[in-house]
Amino acid sequence: MDRNFRGVTNIGPRFPNWLQTQTNIKRLNFFNSSIRDTMPKWFENILSHILDLDLSNNQISGTLPQFHRDLSNQMGDGILKMNSNKFEGSMATFPTNVYIMDLSDNLLSGHVPQPDATMKPSLIVVSLSKNRFTGSIPVQLCKVTSIQVLDLSQNKFNGRLPECLGNLINLKAMDLSNNTITGIVPDSLGFLTKLQSLHLHSNRLEGHLPLSLQKLAEWSQWI
Repeated sequence: MDRNFRGVTNIGPRFPNWLQTQTNIKRLNFFNSSIRDTMPKWFENILSHILDLDLSNNQISGTLPQFHRDLSNQMGDGILKMNSNKFEGSMATFPTNVYIMDLSDNLLSGHVPQPDATMKPSLIVVSLSKNRFTGSIPVQLCKVTSIQVLDLSQNKFNGRLPECLGNLINLKAMDLSNNTITGIVPDSLGFLTKLQSLHLHSNRLEGHLPLSLQKLAEWSQWI
């Protein structure tokens, strides 16, 4: 029998031991559950069956090694929300077959791995904001054309804005603010005709906003 654990509150401060024996969990929602624990190694054993995972708004610490690889292979069109915790270290893989991936407000660092371009993209929301990621924005991300919301703000990304960001034709909101991105804003962003919100402030960009962007009339917010 498939099992769902949704909205379980105040189960902390540690992960419950009974969870180790639950091998048929499809949806696990421990949002704001007062967990103050390191991610246990045994948690990987239940990941292969989970479709939706929400561990957000806790104080979970530890690294994410094989964790994301399991989700990437198994979750298909699921939800991955682990924002507002204390996870640290680097991302092992970049799952593309979840449709919401929120790892914001953690202590993650290093380079963001290249998404697997061979996967059928289903990502709609990507939020990696408020971490310590470095390096350039991964160019393979441009091939995940399903993305509608991309938030990489408040990190330490550097390098230039990839010209290929103009391939994200379904993008409605993009926030790259508060990084150390350099160079000019590429004309290709003018192809993002569905864009309603763009934040590029607090970087090291130079030059003028391309005319192609200025002609986008449906914007509700841009900086």
